[in-house]
Amino acid sequence: MKQAVFSRLTAIFLFSASLVSVSTTLLADEGSEEIQKLLSAMPQAFRTLDYQGLFTLEQGGQMVSSRIYHRVEDGRETERLVSVDGPERELIRRNQSVDCLQPGDMILQGLLPQGLLKQSGQIHDHYRLLMGDDVRIANRPAHSIIIEPRDQYRFGYTLAIDKETGLLLQSKMLSADGRMLDRFQFVTIDFGAVSPSLLIPKSEGYEELPPDDCHQKDTHQAVDTSPWRLNLPSGYMFCHFEKSKVSNADALMYSDGLSTFSVFIHPGEDDDQSYFKGGTLLYSRKAMVDGMPYTVTVVGEIPESTAMRVTAGLSRKAGH
Repeated sequence: MKQAVFSRLTAIFLFSASLVSVSTTLLADEGSEEIQKLLSAMPQAFRTLDYQGLFTLEQGGQMVSSRIYHRVEDGRETERLVSVDGPERELIRRNQSVDCLQPGDMILQGLLPQGLLKQSGQIHDHYRLLMGDDVRIANRPAHSIIIEPRDQYRFGYTLAIDKETGLLLQSKMLSADGRMLDRFQFVTIDFGAVSPSLLIPKSEGYEELPPDDCHQKDTHQAVDTSPWRLNLPSGYMFCHFEKSKVSNADALMYSDGLSTFSVFIHPGEDDDQSYFKGGTLLYSRKAMVDGMPYTVTVVGEIPESTAMRVTAGLSRKAGH
C-alpha cells in the first residue's frame, strides 16, 4: 500500500473535484441540472464529512483493501489508512486544510489562464456526461454518471454518488471498448462522528505523511515556463513544470480537466518501453532533439495513442 495507495485515493477524489469546475461548461450541452448538483457536492463531501469505511482499489487484476477513518475538526482534516490484507501497513495524515489545492492540481479548480483555455478548446468538446441508472454500492442507494470521451486520446469513466451525502462511492475507468481498467469502491461506509481514538496509529511501523503543499485559489495562474514543445492532443493544457536537481530531468504536467499525465525528459538514451497497470500507462521512448539524445517518459491515466503523439512531437522552444 504505502503512500501510493494514499496518493491514488487522493487522486480519485481530486478527479471528482475537477468535475465541479468543468460541469457548467459540460452541462451547457447536456442540459442536466441534476448532474451539476451531484458533481458540485462530491469534493465537499470528501473533505468535510466525518466517515469511516472499507474500500478496495483494483488495478491490473490486483486488488488492495484498506480501511479509512476521516475526521474534520476546526477546518482541518485527519485521515488514517490501514491495510486489511497482506502485510500490516498504516498511514496517517494530520492537520490538512479542507481548502488545500496541491501543486499541479490547480488546473482542476479553474486556475488555468483563460488565453490557454481558449487555445485548447472547451472541455465539452472532449467529453459527454450522461445520467445512468441508479445503483447500490456499499448497501447505499447511489446515482450514477457516465462520462464518455469523444476521441481516442482519453478514457471514459462511470461514477456512483451516494444519494444522501453526495460522497463518491465508486469510480471506474473504462477503455474505448468498455473494458474496466481501474476501480475504486467502498465496500462498507458509515457517516457520523469519528472518535479521535480511531485516528491513533496502532502499529509500530506506521508512516505519517506531512500535509500536502497547498495553494489557495488566489494562487498565480499556471504559465508554461518549460523549454519544451510537445504535440498535445486538443484539450490538454499545461499545469506544472519543475526541473529535478538530482536526476537532471525536466518534469511537466498536463491535464484536460479530468485526466492528467506527466512527461519526464532527461538527457541520454534508455530502453523504449510501454506497459499499463490498470489504467495507468508508463510509456518511454528515445528522441533526438537538436542532435542530442533524450529519453521521454509519459506517466498517466491516458491511452497509449496519447503518449505516442505527445513524445513524437518533442522539440525545444525558440530561445531555449
